[in-house]
Amino acid sequence: MSTETALKLYKESPLARTLLNEIHFQGEVTLEIELAQLRETLIFFKETQDSGYAVLMDLTAVDYLLPQTRTKIVYWLHNPQNLTRLRIVVHVARDEELPSVVDIWGGGGLV
Repeated sequence: MSTETALKLYKESPLARTLLNEIHFQGEVTLEIELAQLRETLIFFKETQDSGYAVLMDLTAVDYLLPQTRTKIVYWLHNPQNLTRLRIVVHVARDEELPSVVDIWGGGGLV
């Protein structure tokens, strides 16, 4: 399934209400979403039939001090069928807990 088709299915789902921003840059897509629906969104892209985003390629964080103190968490999903990537981004406050993805991707604790 193409990224465009997967995005269309996502936007038609109830999860789309938590989409804060969508960025297209150099053929790759970044979705910024609300933290409350992080796990459900990741599961959607991994398990939706033929979406293809079965691989958590990387998990990283960017720490910000300005304009507000928070951390951006970036999940890089990879589709081995068509070699595309999709970034899912959430922002968390320093004292906020982040849900684990280890039960979604077994290697999520090792990335």
